[in-house]
Amino acid sequence: MRGTIKTISDAELTLIKKLSRGKNSPYDPKKPKKPKAVWVCAASRFPEWQNEYVGSVKEAYDGETQKVDDAKVREVLQKKGLLKGKRAMLFVQLFKVNL
Repeated sequence: MRGTIKTISDAELTLIKKLSRGKNSPYDPKKPKKPKAVWVCAASRFPEWQNEYVGSVKEAYDGETQKVDDAKVREVLQKKGLLKGKRAMLFVQLFKVNL
């Protein structure tokens, strides 16, 4: 949530700078502000293609060190034939960050 709020504030500051240079914009952040709202959507489960990658990360997770072995993840994905997808390792890396 903090990141979203920061993004909104940064966008408003950038817009104020542009307006001070004389550029036009349909939105004026200096006018009386309406309350801001953010919708947060959460899924109860991953899509099917992501479930297979999550399972591979679980297999490579070491409970003692609480880390994921990248080489083992690649090995498991290769055995399942999932390493071909462009988004495979990108999703795995982002998933590991969120662990």
